[in-house]
Amino acid sequence: MMSYMQANTHRLIPNSELARQCHLSEAGMIRRFTQLLGISPQAFFADLRLDEAARQLRQQQHQSIEQIADATGFYDRSHFSKRFTLRFGISPVEYRNAP
Repeated sequence: MMSYMQANTHRLIPNSELARQCHLSEAGMIRRFTQLLGISPQAFFADLRLDEAARQLRQQQHQSIEQIADATGFYDRSHFSKRFTLRFGISPVEYRNAP
């Protein structure tokens, strides 16, 4: 399931789809995932998407923040910026411009 998440950081994946990937009920998948990692599947997936956004911010200077947000499944720049800042402690713009 984690590989599936990593391969799909460009979009949102509902829990129902993740559950189908591992042949479990949605509630069972959430329970097992949270027991194993101590974090919900959606929180883990959001972190993966933010990590991918951070990589793209540094490597794809020609793309705008909006384009990178969209490419990692965040369809609202302000929501993306807020989540990014909470995760990394600096805004996407500051992250991109940091040495």
